[in-house]
Amino acid sequence: SIVLPLRVDATSTTFAMSRQLSIDGPNVDTLTFNYDVKEIYKSRACGYIANFENLTATIKQDDSVWVQTIDVDNALIENTASAHVKILH
Repeated sequence: SIVLPLRVDATSTTFAMSRQLSIDGPNVDTLTFNYDVKEIYKSRACGYIANFENLTATIKQDDSVWVQTIDVDNALIENTASAHVKILH
């Protein structure tokens, strides 16, 4: 598994993921995650943390999409201890 960080200063984050299948060059799929950022004050020592709500994901369609599906298991991200999204290829 991999960790993809979401931007806290925006309501969407885009990733270009590539897969090298042939000598012709990589196949690049563009994944976009949209969400609402909710800042929560934790403590004076920690300051604010960012939770992400209403998470959705899209794949930019092209001729040869190699990422088949993005499953959002939990649209609310309050911690990084568990997986929230599955990207199937």
